[in-house]
Amino acid sequence: MAGVLVPGVLVLGLGAATFALAGFKPATTYPVGAEPLDVVTGDFSGDGKLDLAISNRGGNNIVILRGNGNGRFGAAHAYKTSPRPLGLLVGDWNNDGRRDLAAASQSTLGGVTILLNNGSGFSKHTYPAGAGSSYVLAGKFTADQRPDLAVSNLDANTVSILRGRAGGTFAKIGDLPTSPGPFGIAVSDFNHDGKQDVAVIDERKNHYTKVQVFPGNGDGTFDPPLDTFVGQGANEMAVGMFNGDSIPDLAVADFSLDQVEILIGNGNGGFRPPKPFPAGKNPAEIALGDFNNDGKTDLALTDDDTPGRVSVLPRKPGLDFGGPLKYPVDGFPYGIAAAHLNGDNKLDIATANFSGSASVLLGN
Repeated sequence: MAGVLVPGVLVLGLGAATFALAGFKPATTYPVGAEPLDVVTGDFSGDGKLDLAISNRGGNNIVILRGNGNGRFGAAHAYKTSPRPLGLLVGDWNNDGRRDLAAASQSTLGGVTILLNNGSGFSKHTYPAGAGSSYVLAGKFTADQRPDLAVSNLDANTVSILRGRAGGTFAKIGDLPTSPGPFGIAVSDFNHDGKQDVAVIDERKNHYTKVQVFPGNGDGTFDPPLDTFVGQGANEMAVGMFNGDSIPDLAVADFSLDQVEILIGNGNGGFRPPKPFPAGKNPAEIALGDFNNDGKTDLALTDDDTPGRVSVLPRKPGLDFGGPLKYPVDGFPYGIAAAHLNGDNKLDIATANFSGSASVLLGN
């Protein structure tokens, strides 16, 4: 049943059940540079207000938009990275209390740029990974307390493991061989043994692809992968807890089939067969959050339709999702992040748009 508009609320018919989803105010768009691909949030200035960081593949930089605390953002400030940055990650790499950044470089050589926050800017450090580095995530893959990194290398067909060292430095300790075209990655304890594992998507098109989970041994080494087959163009994924147990699940964006697939973990590193839900055109990245304040985890995905949109899939009872509910943003959205950007109790959304901008949707 189609949704009907009520002031401030979108009411959806769901057969016998009906529920309301709070919407978003019209998007505010900020110019940020050439070919923006990913967006993350963090208090990079240390003033207690969330900022936005956007990777610009065409400009070979990361752009910071300083937040005003009210959901508005200032002019862009650019910081150089290695060539063709894509995936971004926020962390405190040198344990000084400031929010730092990592960016995966999709260049021929690949690698990771670490931007250490000095309070007035960032110092740049680069570390090798593999050709076509696309996404980077943090984990505790070794016995010490420093964060390590996992980097998916699209052209090298590997996931590189970088061990964290003193002072926010890193050293590659090995590569995990993957299926061709690894792209999105996830880190969690998928086999429930107390050690963090690495999952990666085989991004090949026009045939069924798979999620590979490499079980971690806790010493920087990993066992051979377990495979779960998903849709034809799986692109990115996010870890969630969707069925009420303590075993991590996955939401997988399927760029080719215009859907998101929910994979319920079975506790040994594998998953049940994927359950698909429509998610708009060419969904690229996923953000999880309780967008309607009902205590359930919803999904938000970028939607490459014309004009660009964000598709929100509200959680229904059981393992089902409604929607997609579509909210306009600027052209060709790719990256997405969810956070409380203006200090209220409503979750907001930011997108990185390949057309050259970042858009912000404030919850109403």
